[in-house]
Amino acid sequence: MKIIITGATGVIGGPIVQHCIRNPSITGIFVLARKELPADIKSPKVTYINHQDFSSYPQELLKKLAGAEGCIWALGGSVQELGGNYNIARKITVDWPVKAAQAFTTGLRQYLPLGQMFRFGQAEMALIDLQSKLSNDLNVWCVRPYGVVPTDATSLRKAASKWVNFISADDCGAAMVNILLRGHHHAIIEHEELQTLSRDRR
Repeated sequence: MKIIITGATGVIGGPIVQHCIRNPSITGIFVLARKELPADIKSPKVTYINHQDFSSYPQELLKKLAGAEGCIWALGGSVQELGGNYNIARKITVDWPVKAAQAFTTGLRQYLPLGQMFRFGQAEMALIDLQSKLSNDLNVWCVRPYGVVPTDATSLRKAASKWVNFISADDCGAAMVNILLRGHHHAIIEHEELQTLSRDRR
């Protein structure tokens, strides 16, 4: 399977790319990013595509993404993490992934085997609404971790996070890759289920 990843340089996006690189079921990774990728996430599997406007997906970009069967949208964060501006946070976490899902579903469907749906994983309910409109062409799964510990967190922070049962960025990334590859019987996957899925690293 070839997939598209956004937010590859972020807290969850980096581990997602690493899991995809190691997973033999993932044969190609298209990373859409505004800047070059760090050396630790470069691989023959990874194709970096410089993309500056995540609200627009022109035909020339979609041609470069031909063959992708799914997308993991890891771009975004909480309102606080995005500068405290609700409008900017909504644009990044709601508007952009919905536009991407629409563009990928309509623009990449012609490259998929007949009857196969495009897969999209991200943490936003607006995509569930889009799936109901594109029910024959799009599968959506939304994850709801209630706390994520960055891979580079201090030992103290990692220890403290165990008391509140946060999930590590690495485990969250593993769970999201598993969901994209195998699907899930629920459209919304809560924190506890993510922890279970993260342990299945086949």
